[in-house]
Amino acid sequence: MIELVEAACNLVKEFPDLSLRMIGRGEEQLIKCLHEKAITLNAPNLLEFPGYIHKEDLPQQLSQAHVFAAPSHYEGGPGFVYLEAMACGLPVVGCSGSGIDEIVGSGENGFLVPPGDVKLLEEALRKLLSNKTLAESMGLNARNYVLKEADSKYCLKKLEAFYDSILKRAPKQLQVI
Repeated sequence: MIELVEAACNLVKEFPDLSLRMIGRGEEQLIKCLHEKAITLNAPNLLEFPGYIHKEDLPQQLSQAHVFAAPSHYEGGPGFVYLEAMACGLPVVGCSGSGIDEIVGSGENGFLVPPGDVKLLEEALRKLLSNKTLAESMGLNARNYVLKEADSKYCLKKLEAFYDSILKRAPKQLQVI
């Protein structure tokens, strides 16, 4: 998260109304470190920490944003937090080489950046913050992706088809080698 704070601090000069809202439970020491980083980079009012948001309130909170960014160095699975943001019509920014590679088409419904690369993270955020048409288009693509590809019934059918294909290829007799 430190990279996100640094990138956002660099963008405050171009986007003076920018705020970085970090929702969820956070460790007190990490929050303090992030605040100190923002102060050091001359953006003392950038960060907001509303804390835990109840599941039923999350869509409203996400819908208030322009972009969803969570550049986690590792994200397992499909990255449900990204899918939630995409379902709300937000373009997303995350790190390549993790579980979100499966759902984010860089340049289509968001951007993927290398882990730890503040400059490319900043560039991706700048593109979305400075080009409303691009952000809206990617947000629409993100929502459409979720509606088409992330439906639980559809996903279960794909998983069943995968297992069926494995079973059809399995040898008649099990062997241990």
